[in-house]
Amino acid sequence: MLIVLALMLALLAGSYALSSAPASVASATLALPRLFDEARLLATTSGDGATIVLTPSAAPAARGFDVALYRYRPRSNGAPGAGGIALEKSEHLAGALSTSATGGAPVAIFLSTSGTVSYSAWTPASGPVPQEPACTVPLSLTIAAGSALARFQLTCDDARLTRTS
Repeated sequence: MLIVLALMLALLAGSYALSSAPASVASATLALPRLFDEARLLATTSGDGATIVLTPSAAPAARGFDVALYRYRPRSNGAPGAGGIALEKSEHLAGALSTSATGGAPVAIFLSTSGTVSYSAWTPASGPVPQEPACTVPLSLTIAAGSALARFQLTCDDARLTRTS
């Protein structure tokens, strides 16, 4: 009886682990484009764009990443933000995040009021950027949990996040 109970508990735990991975990717797949839509709206109304910072969890057991949306871009050129970006929203999403720009390190995506984007390895603790980086290639984002994957692309001339797989 104990062996049967132990086997049932192991099967139940395994089925939960397998079913939660696709669900976490599906949740992040819905939330991330929504956050980019909010950032685009904020960028057009703020007077100096917006910034999204994607920060993968440092601890392997934490599994997930943080998305922080800031009013303004962290420029030091006297623009309305003048390096003093203001946090508008922060969310934690499930899944392991990697990008074509920084791998598993934090990446900042700078949205202009006209809807163009650029990106670089940056966090708010880094302070203002002396010069906003030029965007030369689209940014690819991958969210993984178990065997479930979701891939997105962000082109330089359009701040819309599109799912590629």
